[in-house]
Amino acid sequence: MKKNTYLIMAMVVSLLITVGCKNKQEKALANIKSLEEQIFNKNTPAQEPATLQNMMEQYVSYADQFPDDSLSPEMMMRAADIAANLNQAGYAITLYSRVFDNYPDFSRKPEALFMIAFVNENNIGDWDLAKEKYELFIQQYPDHPLTESAKICLQNLGVSAEDMILQLMQQQDSVSKQ
Repeated sequence: MKKNTYLIMAMVVSLLITVGCKNKQEKALANIKSLEEQIFNKNTPAQEPATLQNMMEQYVSYADQFPDDSLSPEMMMRAADIAANLNQAGYAITLYSRVFDNYPDFSRKPEALFMIAFVNENNIGDWDLAKEKYELFIQQYPDHPLTESAKICLQNLGVSAEDMILQLMQQQDSVSKQ
């Protein structure tokens, strides 16, 4: 009789934990959806950095709490994109790296690697690491749509925007003189 009582209690506790976790996940998703609607509402002025920061934190929190959920890698990518746009380059790289390292089957995994290189190049100025990551991207994803961009970035690594404009103007002048 005691065994049956313990078994029933264990099943009830298990059921309550499952329902509690599901409710927690549903609440987190509802909160994220609400913030997304607020940010992407056409009647709202430009996104406030504090709201974007909150959105980023919600995405990371969701991915941390539910790492095996199919939405988690996308949440982490969105958080990384926001971090990059908020000039939080180091944090963006950390988040892109988490996507790349922890979600091998995620469709945007190649983009995470590209963005690690891109942020290192353009936001941090670590051209050696950017070069390493661009080369790794080209090697691992030779047929990806971003591969040509990675090759162009490698060719222009360390060249300032002003110098690139001057080069383009010189090329244009030489073509027009022919």
